[in-house]
Amino acid sequence: MRILFLAITFLVSNSYAQQNNFNALIQLFDTSGTEIPKDLSEIYFGFKPTEDVDKLLTDRIIVQTDNYIAFSTKVSCDAGKQCEIYDLTTFNLKGEQMGKTVLRRTMIGCSFNDTRELIYESDSLFVFKETRQKLNCLEDKKIMGQKVWLEFLPVADNGEFRRLITEIISLDRDHYDASISILNESDLLGKTKEELAVIRNEIFASHGYIFKTPKWQNFFAPKPWYDPTETNVTNKLTVIEKKNLELIKNMEVN
Repeated sequence: MRILFLAITFLVSNSYAQQNNFNALIQLFDTSGTEIPKDLSEIYFGFKPTEDVDKLLTDRIIVQTDNYIAFSTKVSCDAGKQCEIYDLTTFNLKGEQMGKTVLRRTMIGCSFNDTRELIYESDSLFVFKETRQKLNCLEDKKIMGQKVWLEFLPVADNGEFRRLITEIISLDRDHYDASISILNESDLLGKTKEELAVIRNEIFASHGYIFKTPKWQNFFAPKPWYDPTETNVTNKLTVIEKKNLELIKNMEVN
């Protein structure tokens, strides 16, 4: 009986200590750029110092719900290239890690530019934009090639990451920014209603929408990226595009 009592006491004490540690970790994120103590950084983030990267820093709390919390942490390095990496890590409220991915990344070398950025966040979805550029070292880093895609990462109620969805964006489009960035009014200021209509319809065209009017059929037919195969693309629109369509429609009316 005494052994059982001691075992229960140990488990309760250990659980209490773990919760205190996690609460202390949360408090560190009140200030961005704070070094996370080595013991906490290893326990919660699996971080181990190296010669190039010797400390893990707080960035911010991205999302906090009744069931999970998402932290952004930062490391900087310079091993022959400029390097800055932010990780996104989710925990349940007991301090158990539920998911981890790269939140933001900047890696610049003589011949390449590799970036990743968070462009949309909610308690159920994160959207990232990935950009890869091939540069010419001999011509003032002239861009020789570029590729852009979006990654959609759904999040469960407990903070677990669900299956990642990737969508490659055609850079041949005239207004591909409407699919990779959340626009605001200043981005569209000075556009005529006709120009706004072009941007709006290009979003639908990018998903292969078959236009019903000859005007838009003829407008997009010569575009090399346009492949008209769908009569309804509503379920293909991303959260980024839906927000931009709403903005464009409002500006067309006003």
